[in-house]
Amino acid sequence: MNKNFKHTSAEVRANGIILANRSLVFDYERDNVTRYESSGIATTRYEVLKCDPTEPNEEFYFGR
Repeated sequence: MNKNFKHTSAEVRANGIILANRSLVFDYERDNVTRYESSGIATTRYEVLKCDPTEPNEEFYFGR
């Protein structure tokens, strides 16, 4: 918590069941920086490489 992360792999789980597993992320995802706060807010900052050039520079997520 309260740190910046770069994603190197991805796994999606629901109720303990793995729904998707990618050992490698796409090139355009490698330079993204995501920060998870203890308040439950996460911020993803999209850097130079983007899948879609119209993507915003940042996105915010709320949850717990």
